Amino acid sequence: MAGDMKRRAEDAAHTKSSAVSRWGFMDSISSVGFKDFRPPKQPDAIAYSVPQIIRFIHTSKAGHVIFYHGGDLANDARADPVMHDKQRYMLMASKFGVVALRQSRVGDQWRQYYAIRTDESLIGIPSAAITGQITPDEYTALTAINERQASISITRVIRDALGISDHEAGEWRNAFIRNGWMTNGRPPELTRCGLSLLA
Repeated sequence: MAGDMKRRAEDAAHTKSSAVSRWGFMDSISSVGFKDFRPPKQPDAIAYSVPQIIRFIHTSKAGHVIFYHGGDLANDARADPVMHDKQRYMLMASKFGVVALRQSRVGDQWRQYYAIRTDESLIGIPSAAITGQITPDEYTALTAINERQASISITRVIRDALGISDHEAGEWRNAFIRNGWMTNGRPPELTRCGLSLLA
């Protein structure tokens, strides 16, 4: 565990991502052990943080279930950056095919959100994204930049990919340049480091 935490700290320092500062290093998952929890399918684990979800995806077997939120995820994600990251990470993992997302309605404004681990291998999936070296939004923005048409500005590509304002997209662009993920040239391009985060 200590070696795993040291490796994560070194990876975070190398990539300069905000993932570790936002989520921390806690990566053990919580076992279910209380009687009043009645989801449609009994979970094998409960995740309170993104690192716990990451640990589940890397250590669970096909068919294992993780409960990752109770409430209204869309509203809760708008109010809490870490909840936003949990939502985005689960959507990304679903897009990669490693989990199947499910939810059950408990009340008018209350749902239980859980995911079922598929038998999809992690081999071939972008390592920095699935291990949490970078945030799901960083991965989405880098992918959009890599796939953009030359006539579209970096700021616009980031804005459209993340659904944020032009000002926020400009801050993301500048952060990518500071992190060494993108050049500041004309035209700007992803650096070798930036491209490695998509591999």
